[in-house]
Amino acid sequence: MLVRGMTSAVFLDRDGVINVDHGYVSTWEQFEFLPGVPEALRELQDAGYLLIVVSNQSGIGRGYYSESDVDLLNQAVAEYLDSTAGVTLSGFYHCPHHPTEAENEYRKYCSCRKPAPGLIHRAMRDHAIDVKTSLLVGDKDSDIAAGKAAGVRRSAAKGGKTSGRQRRGARARRAVGQRVQSGACGKVECRGWQAVLCAECRQWERSDACGR
Repeated sequence: MLVRGMTSAVFLDRDGVINVDHGYVSTWEQFEFLPGVPEALRELQDAGYLLIVVSNQSGIGRGYYSESDVDLLNQAVAEYLDSTAGVTLSGFYHCPHHPTEAENEYRKYCSCRKPAPGLIHRAMRDHAIDVKTSLLVGDKDSDIAAGKAAGVRRSAAKGGKTSGRQRRGARARRAVGQRVQSGACGKVECRGWQAVLCAECRQWERSDACGR
């Protein structure tokens, strides 16, 4: 049940979930939406969910690109989705740190780099989000772990490795291509990661196997 005065959200990793993970994507020219993502985001928005992006961006700490580069790319993504699909991204949250590979002040153990839940906690405070009625979609075990640590009860692993930069966890590999998600009404849809939303009851319930 949604707490009065609070809202539900979908927390989305960026690279590998919203866009093709080419490795340290930092410009609009490098950015490539995964198929069906704008339409899926619109469907989630129409169901009443805020859309929040939470991503590790250690490329900042490694010196590959700057905080300003990330902000400019986020702005371009938001403007594109708004103008072409009527989608509003309510917030972008990123962690620039890495515990061993970053430079100077960015080399640290922090509370915001997933699997730590700091980014989600910040979004919760900024937008009065009820995590019990929210969802997290990620493509790595660290994404799912961050959601669990923040109290997000429902999560979905998005498959689709595209760059070879990192190995995906077993959870994400099982999700490549299709994933079944069923709602409280028992209805089941299987349309890639868009299937997390039951069109009948607008409820979420995780199921691990697609059967395809």
